[in-house]
Amino acid sequence: MKKIEEKNFIYKDINTEYMLIRSRIKNIYIHIKDGEIIVKSPLYISNKKIDELINKKREWIYKKLKEQSKKHDRNLNIKEKDYIYILGNKIQINFVYDKISKLSVEMNENICNVIIPKDYKLDYNFIEKKILQKQKEIAIYYINKIMNEMIQKTKLVPSKVEIRKFKSIWGSCSSKRVIKINQNIIWYSKNEIAYVCLHELCHLKYMNHKKEFWQLVEKYMPNYKESVKILKK
Repeated sequence: MKKIEEKNFIYKDINTEYMLIRSRIKNIYIHIKDGEIIVKSPLYISNKKIDELINKKREWIYKKLKEQSKKHDRNLNIKEKDYIYILGNKIQINFVYDKISKLSVEMNENICNVIIPKDYKLDYNFIEKKILQKQKEIAIYYINKIMNEMIQKTKLVPSKVEIRKFKSIWGSCSSKRVIKINQNIIWYSKNEIAYVCLHELCHLKYMNHKKEFWQLVEKYMPNYKESVKILKK
């Protein structure tokens, strides 16, 4: 059984979020990867003890986040003929030069064209940000659309749905019935997006991964195991 919560702490006037995952383990671990903080804790450890550990390690956490942020900035490197993924489709990034005054990005589930002014000095960092921004817009549209379809199908209604970027999970459901979906699920097909939405909706009824939970998932998606295999890869 796993329990997932989003928490935060303040250090140097910065409000920092972290993912708390409680499961059947013996010790507390803090992992920092790609700018995301994950705290893994035994089920029986109190929130107070976890907060004490975070406060004790907050300077180390802050330094690690700064280091990883600098490393990420150096690695921004989307270029022409690279690929992105939308709804399971591998899409080539094309640079198109035209008589325009401002760089723009045309993107859907089939194309990704970066429209560039003819005299524009290429700034790959800026181009990457524009591409990822457009990809996020598409993700928000499709995830909301599919989530609403699954809500209608299951009649399970969350108090709120948020779409944001995570590094280690595809989604979460809190005790307050708030569902959060990883925007990067847009890399995968509509089947995988539907599975992640359904998975979190079923947590509104069963806040665990016991037999009854999986039976409910299977009721609405008999072939859900195929999506699980794809996402695990």
